[in-house]
Amino acid sequence: MAAENDLKTDFDDAYQNSVEKWWPFWREAKTDIKFTLNDPWSESDKTKLKKQERDALKWNRVRRMVNLLSGWERRNRLSIKLNPIEGADRKTIDQMSGVVQYAWQKGGAYQTISDAYYHGPLMTGLALVEIYIDYTNDPINGDVKFVRLPYNRFLLDPFVTDLSGLTDCSYLLTRDYMSKDQIKLMLPIAKGKEIERTLAQGRDAKYPDAPAAKDFKGKNLYKVDRFFRRTTMRSMMLVEPNSGKNWEYKGNKAQLQELLASEHPAIPGKNWGQLVKPFPFNKMVVKLGLLIEDKVYYDDDEPHGLEDYPFSALGGYFTPESDDFRIRLSGVVRDMRDPQTDSNRRRMKFIDIMDNFLDAVVAKKGALVNPKQAYQRGPMVLWMNEGDADHRYEVGKDVQILRGGGAVPGLLEGIQLADKDMEEIPGGNETLLGLPSKDDPQEAWIMGKLRTMAGLTIFEPLIDNLRNSCKALGDKSLRMIQANYPKTKVARIINEPPTDLFYDKDFTRYDVLAVQGLQTETQKQMKYAQLMALAQMPQFQGKIPLSMLLEASDLELGTDFIKQLQQGEAMEKQLKMLQLKEMLTTSETQSATTRAKGALYKAQEQKALADAVSQIAKIMDLPLDRMHKLMELAMQLDKEGGFGLEPSQAQLPAPGSGQGGTPNMPITTR
Repeated sequence: MAAENDLKTDFDDAYQNSVEKWWPFWREAKTDIKFTLNDPWSESDKTKLKKQERDALKWNRVRRMVNLLSGWERRNRLSIKLNPIEGADRKTIDQMSGVVQYAWQKGGAYQTISDAYYHGPLMTGLALVEIYIDYTNDPINGDVKFVRLPYNRFLLDPFVTDLSGLTDCSYLLTRDYMSKDQIKLMLPIAKGKEIERTLAQGRDAKYPDAPAAKDFKGKNLYKVDRFFRRTTMRSMMLVEPNSGKNWEYKGNKAQLQELLASEHPAIPGKNWGQLVKPFPFNKMVVKLGLLIEDKVYYDDDEPHGLEDYPFSALGGYFTPESDDFRIRLSGVVRDMRDPQTDSNRRRMKFIDIMDNFLDAVVAKKGALVNPKQAYQRGPMVLWMNEGDADHRYEVGKDVQILRGGGAVPGLLEGIQLADKDMEEIPGGNETLLGLPSKDDPQEAWIMGKLRTMAGLTIFEPLIDNLRNSCKALGDKSLRMIQANYPKTKVARIINEPPTDLFYDKDFTRYDVLAVQGLQTETQKQMKYAQLMALAQMPQFQGKIPLSMLLEASDLELGTDFIKQLQQGEAMEKQLKMLQLKEMLTTSETQSATTRAKGALYKAQEQKALADAVSQIAKIMDLPLDRMHKLMELAMQLDKEGGFGLEPSQAQLPAPGSGQGGTPNMPITTR
């Protein structure tokens, strides 16, 4: 009982401390919603206009800008996927990415995040997205789901600076209104029976702007408060001194001593105590206190095994350095409120001037049958009293019609200027709104797209906050899946058993990175889009089989068609291999023939060289006078063209063919 009272006290203190800080933001956020929902006039302005019997007309230009930015986010929505870090196991990463994408599609993550972006950063400035386990369709393991919490149903630590990850948020409070049946689904059976004896008290002083607290029959719903807070607990880490590998040990002291004394299964003769060293440390954890109608129903670790907040906040323009919570956090609407109010007032004045352009009424008291007729707009019919014997009411004397002086110069230009300010102050422009340039209405479509993207640069802080929140949700959803989905459920989702590293926390911490990718309904569609992008690159053209593209697509072609196509591709591949083999054989034959001819030519050249050397050697043996005459004969043959002889006939005969060892000459020497 003492622990329950302590939790209630801590809960009340946390709420009081937080609401004092966030209350100015709540007031401003509520006004932002009113402007977006076409209710820009303050209560004092409405009262003043009512006394003047004037309608509080509205020209809502705020919603258009909000819808424009929300529509851009929905049209360019990115999906979540997991990428490996530094060559980590690709198969495990693909399995993790497939399960996370399945959970995001089935759990409504993308629609929930887009709604949170619309109602948070664009409208009020803050929204919360929660990941939880829903046991409706799977009572044993549950399914990962996503839900949006509006600004008026939760309170953060006032001094938080990391909205996307909430890493420095010391506590977080939420308020829900639930029926008895809804509460039974989230509580154990024993606690569910206890709720039958609890009476719903309805709304209290906490969360005054939260949604309705009654059901369709008008009965009160139960107040369900959750009190998340960060705290530390003593834990034990086992460290291998040689490798530095470490992991958390979650057993008690007796179990730890038993483990250290036992033999290591992979290293015979060595026990665990010789291989690892226990290292105590303080571990940061998240505790949850659940209160229903101010009664504690749960106070323990975060129930989904996440050991972290199951939330990510989507913030607008956030400046934690400011201590004024009225302006510390705001959305796009906040900057448009004053221009919208100014535009409405100018337009009202313009309409009043136009209504009174023809005439106005000046009447003595009692001259008109119905004095309210003097305030009517447009053509007027005034009924006058006749008066009495002492005084007769006369037109022109007691009732006068004054002609209007016309519209004030520059009033219409002032209205246009106010409308332009409403677009430009938050960062919009005509191109961003889909309007062509006034200077060049025939500008090219591609230039319009480029200018639109350039105009969105001013909203990059909001888009960057959205990206960070999506990545944080992707990381938390993976850890929640690892803590709650058994191997059988994972295998059913991805149609193959998970690898041994799928549930490894160290692998998740060091080798997995949650990023955003192309928005697709399934991992298969993302694969198809990536293959198509590769197929269009010059270096991959013709290298990706058509059957692979069709198998990755969602076309209802049937497995028989794809199988036949694969068989055709296999036959075509075999034919190409045969053609290539034949080309290689022909090329090798031609190369061998060329090498043989080259060898023959080289041998002939070597033989001719040897013969020439032999002839020279024999000539060198001739007497000097005979050699001199032979050289003169050769020079004469060269000069006179060989005396008409063919070159073959002018060749010297082989030595030793004539008598006395003298070579036979084709002509008689002198």
